[in-house]
Amino acid sequence: SFREIKENELLVKVMATSIIPADCFNLQGSYGNETPQLPAVFGMEGSGIIEKVGENVDKKLIGKHCGIVIRPSKENYHGVWAEYCYATVQSLVIFDKQLDFTKIFSTFVNPMTICGFLDVIKKSGLKSVAQNGASSALGRMFIKLCNKEGIEVINIVRKESTIEELKLIGGK
Repeated sequence: SFREIKENELLVKVMATSIIPADCFNLQGSYGNETPQLPAVFGMEGSGIIEKVGENVDKKLIGKHCGIVIRPSKENYHGVWAEYCYATVQSLVIFDKQLDFTKIFSTFVNPMTICGFLDVIKKSGLKSVAQNGASSALGRMFIKLCNKEGIEVINIVRKESTIEELKLIGGK
C-alpha cells in the first residue's frame, strides 16, 4: 500500500537495483549512525521511471527515466529494493532520453568512488595501480577511466572466463 506522497517527493517505479557494500553493512546494522529501524525496505541505489510527483515538483518529470540514490535514515526508511520508492529531486539523476535501466542503476556510488580513487592516484603521482574484483561494475568502470587518464591498471580476477571480456574494454 502507498502512503500519501509529500509535496516535494516523487514516486518512482523501480526497474533495476544494485547491491553495494554499503547495503551489506546497512543490513548488518553497521553503516554509519543512521541504522534504519525495522520494518524497513533496504537498497540504496537503483533506476526507475518517475510515476507521480508531489505538488511542488514539476509534472513534466512524470515518465522520465532516472537513477536513484536513497540515503539511509532512522525515520521512514524506504529503499529501492521494492517495486516503488519515494525520492526527492536531489536524490535522482533524471535523463531526457529513455535509457536502459541496467546501465543507469549505478549512477551515484560507483562513479563517485572512481572519482575519489582517481583523485588519490593523481595526487600521489602514481602511473600504475592494481585492483582486485576487476570484473565487477566498479572494476570495469575503473579500467575504462584509468585508460582514459593514462594510468596502467593491473587487474586481478576471480574467474579466468572474465579475462577476455576485460581485454575488450582495455583491461590487462
